[in-house]
Amino acid sequence: MPFGAVAQDLRSPIKHALPTADPAVSAFEQAFGTGWMEALCVSPGPGDVASESLAIIEGAAPDCPSTEPPQPVRPPAPDLLGYAAVAIGVRNMAQEKWEMARTSSLEGVRGPWVSLLQGMQTGPFTETRIAAVNRWVNRHVTFVADRGGDRWAGGPQTLSRGWGDCEDIALAKMALLESLGLSRDDMYLVLLRHRGGGDDHAVLAVRHAGYLLLLDNRSDTMSGSGDLQRYAPTISFSGPFVWTYGYATAGIDARSAAP
Repeated sequence: MPFGAVAQDLRSPIKHALPTADPAVSAFEQAFGTGWMEALCVSPGPGDVASESLAIIEGAAPDCPSTEPPQPVRPPAPDLLGYAAVAIGVRNMAQEKWEMARTSSLEGVRGPWVSLLQGMQTGPFTETRIAAVNRWVNRHVTFVADRGGDRWAGGPQTLSRGWGDCEDIALAKMALLESLGLSRDDMYLVLLRHRGGGDDHAVLAVRHAGYLLLLDNRSDTMSGSGDLQRYAPTISFSGPFVWTYGYATAGIDARSAAP
């Protein structure tokens, strides 16, 4: 039988062969015997005769709502310290550590930082508030270098124990700022390499009012001046996104206009 004839059979007999409600029929059959097609989502493609045939059956819905979760949007590139950030999609060991540590939340976790947060819950999110978090962590979390391998701890763990290395301290500041309402899209963990061969370092970069502020465990200033000028950024993380760095064509510092 030609396919067109099959389609015609689908259009007519099936529609009229559905049973009507009968008092003697069970409630399930009454509910679904004639109306079961209402639960179908039909989204026929061009020339899809079979789907079009289902779509014309009484009660069939024409479209299905999307069940795909929204895709995250990449934040602006964190250009800083005279270097331009370049987006990359290659996973590495540092990114694996980042993925494990970045999702830690202070929700429901109590500690000495609670009074800090309670004193800043209201009012606009100002640079003064960011500076207060930077100073508080620098005074309450002691720098201790990792031994036997580089491990990254989430903010709650570092704040609770009161010590950590530079990545841990940066992540602790990120957790506090997020608790105050700052979007994670405005924060970047930045890994730095000493241009003179010294120890590597890490800071938290915060985008605020068109600038990137650099929160460093070695300083309460957030301008990227002083000792940070000896470093070159190597990689940055924000959410699921990663950037590496190349030289900028023009000088870019932490307080230059952000994209």
